[in-house]
Amino acid sequence: DSATFTSGASGTAVALTDADNPADDVFNSTVSGAGRDPASTNTLGFDADTFAVTVYGGGPLSLEVSSPSDAIRLGVITLSVPV
Repeated sequence: DSATFTSGASGTAVALTDADNPADDVFNSTVSGAGRDPASTNTLGFDADTFAVTVYGGGPLSLEVSSPSDAIRLGVITLSVPV
């Protein structure tokens, strides 16, 4: 499973990954992110994580998710942009 984002400014795809979500298994049934306490594992298919993404410049931002073997249904995607 993987999730990548692409910024219009750079045009380069970047994998969403961190210590709790390896690049090849980002949808791994964890609940983690910025100060989450308690962090949960093995949530029987539910996955909710926070990633810090830095994008410089303007342009569109796209997200691509894929899995060679699992069905992925995105329920909610949120984006926080400091102004």
